[in-house]
Amino acid sequence: MSYYNSRFKGYILKNYIYIFYFLSLIIPFTVFLKTMNPSSFGWDTTWLHIQVPLLYVGQTTGFPIAFLTGKLFSFLPVGTMAYRLNMYSVFWGALTVFILFLFIKNILKNEYYTAFISAVFFGFFRVFWFQTSRFEVYTLNTFFTAIIMLTGFYWVKTKKNKFLYLYYFLIGLSFTNHPISLFLSPAFIFFPVYSDWKQVFKIKKIFIILTLIISPNLLYLYIPIRSLQGFGNVTSFGRFISYISGDRWRGDFGFKGWEMLKHMFTEYLNLIKEDFNIAVLVIFIIGLVYLALKQKKYFILIISLIVLNFIPILLYEKQATHFYLTTMVVFLSVPFACGLYWIKEGVALFFNKYLKKLISKKIKFLNYGNVNNEDEKNGKISDKIYRKKFIFFRSIFLFLFFLTVTAFPLNLFALNYKDMDFSKSTYVYDYWLSIINKMNADSIILTNSLTSHVPIYIDRFETKKNINVIRNVNLEDIKNTVKENIDKNDVYYSTAYLPDLSKFYDVVQVGERFVQEGFDESFMIFKINDIKVDVEITTDSETLELEFGKKSKISFYIKNNSSHVLQMSSIELRLPKIIKFLEIDSDSDMKAAPGIAQGAYMWTAGPYTVQPGDVYVLSFFVQSHMKAEGEIEFRITTAYMFVDGPVIKVFIK
Repeated sequence: MSYYNSRFKGYILKNYIYIFYFLSLIIPFTVFLKTMNPSSFGWDTTWLHIQVPLLYVGQTTGFPIAFLTGKLFSFLPVGTMAYRLNMYSVFWGALTVFILFLFIKNILKNEYYTAFISAVFFGFFRVFWFQTSRFEVYTLNTFFTAIIMLTGFYWVKTKKNKFLYLYYFLIGLSFTNHPISLFLSPAFIFFPVYSDWKQVFKIKKIFIILTLIISPNLLYLYIPIRSLQGFGNVTSFGRFISYISGDRWRGDFGFKGWEMLKHMFTEYLNLIKEDFNIAVLVIFIIGLVYLALKQKKYFILIISLIVLNFIPILLYEKQATHFYLTTMVVFLSVPFACGLYWIKEGVALFFNKYLKKLISKKIKFLNYGNVNNEDEKNGKISDKIYRKKFIFFRSIFLFLFFLTVTAFPLNLFALNYKDMDFSKSTYVYDYWLSIINKMNADSIILTNSLTSHVPIYIDRFETKKNINVIRNVNLEDIKNTVKENIDKNDVYYSTAYLPDLSKFYDVVQVGERFVQEGFDESFMIFKINDIKVDVEITTDSETLELEFGKKSKISFYIKNNSSHVLQMSSIELRLPKIIKFLEIDSDSDMKAAPGIAQGAYMWTAGPYTVQPGDVYVLSFFVQSHMKAEGEIEFRITTAYMFVDGPVIKVFIK
């Protein structure tokens, strides 16, 4: 029986390490999935939800690897399209934590628990956790960083070419995701060189390495290919180079003065200050010392990566943005883990050197067990007792240490969970879905809202009602669209950044007001049932050449194009000083003489009515009295708003 018990215990001790492999992947994946936003809620994320399934050419610099691998997630048989694509960031985020665990475990020579705690701890940093809540390219970037570091370790350890070649291939592949990889690349490219340059500097190897770095960038060819297929506008070589180089953003990059540099550095430190507290900082510094003394090549690598990561984020933006720190989390976790490891080793050394004798004396004093004097003199039993007690007390010390370090990820998880839980942050999606569900097929939405791409996503991938969302419209665009569609398709509009269209149209409110806490805009959706005011003001000519001192006739024609009676409350005419008003023409629909107010001729005894389809004519005579140039302005007031007529340029000869 004892034989089988012994074998079982040996099996457990031998295989318990696989629990850490499992937990370092499943814990972050479960937490990230639980707190992920299940919907499409605006900003760049919604554009990615629209573009990735179609393999559309998105914003510069293209992110081809993210689009191509993201397309695979669009085929998952779960949830909505947004849910599947948001899982993309969950997957790469969890895989980053897992790869970090492997890397730390290896450089610390199988310190499984320390590696597990350190990797999971930094996975719960706000700047990292936030990026797992929606589809973005940043967790894929952290995965590349971690896997490159791990592959580099395997090469240093084995000196096998397969790891060296994979290492450089992954560096090249990372260039196809986010430009920050280019800034990190010098540290990665030269890492094998200062680790063992003799193994790298061989003609054949250099040629292969260059090929492996360059070849993955052929993925960028998907951009012109998809553009030529109608899914983008990068259709020339010049546009292609400008697009992948991020030429449109180049003007934002550069040194903006020491004050700005100091300001940006302080802001970025503030973004991680709550997570990176004093205790973590002390452990981090201890870890850097450990790397400098024990693992010098990794010390150089980590410091180089931290510095290179700061260069673009300090010189590019004028305001700190959390997502540029995501990759930094990968670098910070390594010294932290090394610091924990060295502290643990220090505790063990202190125990062995100073406490072992003290415990041994206490054991003798307490005289454990029924030990006769002869056995005690011979040391047969007491040594065994001392050894057991020593192991027991050391185990207690180590248990307390591991319990203490476990508090780091648990505390950070508890601290950040509420703010990082986006699982119910679906207000924008729910609002637009409720609006679209109230619409008929082939309806039109006119909107300037910052969330206007959300209904585009919802209709394309979920409701499929062929809703036409027209964005960035002005008043003239709206008038033309309504005229063309009022008798054909339902037309809706949001009030965000638009004038009060109820003056022009007979409208009815649809749904409730959009009000999101912390958002810059609030709006309502209306359906346009009919055109209330559709006025067209014309004149005989917009250029007049008049003879000096001669009496001339000018006419304005006010046409009511709507199905409602036009009610003009006032009419206003402004003449230049070079001509004077004489009298109303007998053929004019307006018979009354105007009054004068603030330099303008005014008719204010209205309402002056115009039936649907009719034209109201205002004709009058003027006389020039000065050889010069000027302009005649004309407008009417209806429904508490002005409608301007054409401006007539006048030349007196």
